[in-house]
Amino acid sequence: AQKSAEEALAASARAAAIERERARIAREMHDSLAKSIHGIGLQAAALKKWINGDPARAERDATVISEAAQRAASEARGLIRDLRMDTPDASLCDSVAAFAGQWSEETGVAVALDLGEVDCSCPERRWELLSILKEALHNIERHASAEKVRVSLSQQLGEIQLDVADDGRGFDIGDLPGLQRAGHFGLMGMAERAERIGGHLDVRSMPAQGAIVSVKVPLIEGEGA
Repeated sequence: AQKSAEEALAASARAAAIERERARIAREMHDSLAKSIHGIGLQAAALKKWINGDPARAERDATVISEAAQRAASEARGLIRDLRMDTPDASLCDSVAAFAGQWSEETGVAVALDLGEVDCSCPERRWELLSILKEALHNIERHASAEKVRVSLSQQLGEIQLDVADDGRGFDIGDLPGLQRAGHFGLMGMAERAERIGGHLDVRSMPAQGAIVSVKVPLIEGEGA
């Protein structure tokens, strides 16, 4: 009876985590894709007014609409990729390997994998860890000019640890305002994601010496057994 109650509680927790994730995805779709499409619709509605009255403006507006549509398509592809980033039947290691491999193919940056046995069945924790990986790789693509990346995943001493290291240009970690001005807002987002699942993010870097993003998350009851 106790085992059945524990299984029911675990199933309830998983369902709640999935529901929260659905709500998060719905918010992201509303905040990004839905607003973009709404804006395109408004611009398109105004376009016909200028076709006869001001052809030059109509041509400029048509270019703006085309570019906005391309951005919306890119946002849609990103959301779909995020939805496919993790599957419940796959191990966390397999999901990490699949996402890192896809990123490597798209960017041409070599990725070495060092993935140990990790037991992480909570959908919310898996999502946040994979989202941190995604953001770390995105930052490398945008800022690091790296040639090689190493992604490590391990479980030991009551913790799950994810490391993403690159051999790129590096940066001065003490200059947080400067990093934000340069577009490194992802560091703050990764730290917030780690905190949401009870973990801690550590970033080590120096100019011209690459960077290492490391997140440690404590195991929860039922994991690592």
